[in-house]
Amino acid sequence: MIVDESGLSRKPSRKCIWAPETQTPVQEFDFAWKKLSVIGGLTLQSSYFQLHESSLKSAEACGFIDHLQRHIGKPLLIVWDGPQAHWSKKVRAHIATLKDKVRLEQLPAYAPELNPIEYLWGDTKGDNLANVCAKDLVELNAAARKAIFEPAG
Repeated sequence: MIVDESGLSRKPSRKCIWAPETQTPVQEFDFAWKKLSVIGGLTLQSSYFQLHESSLKSAEACGFIDHLQRHIGKPLLIVWDGPQAHWSKKVRAHIATLKDKVRLEQLPAYAPELNPIEYLWGDTKGDNLANVCAKDLVELNAAARKAIFEPAG
């Protein structure tokens, strides 16, 4: 299983927008810095996601590992990149309590081409959420869920 996280901002990534001829397209949004964090995992058969209103830290990483274990029910090999939240003492201690049920492996330092979930994040942010001007985190959460679980095209 490949696991990774990403951030989803209320500020839209702009893509081609249209307006009637002779009118300048207008896209209204505020400059709020609030964002959602999403953590996801991909297997050959399925995908798993969680959205959080805060930055992902060790507690959220441990919670996602528990979530995966409950839903998959088999021993897991989790491959993820190198942020501190993934490799903290808290996460390592949590993995140790799971005995042989979960094993962690690290991707090379900067290798997004080896991480298939990066393509999902790019598609979600660059296409499915492009031009979405969420008024608040509730609206962004709904748009993100729709973008992730019901991709366009």
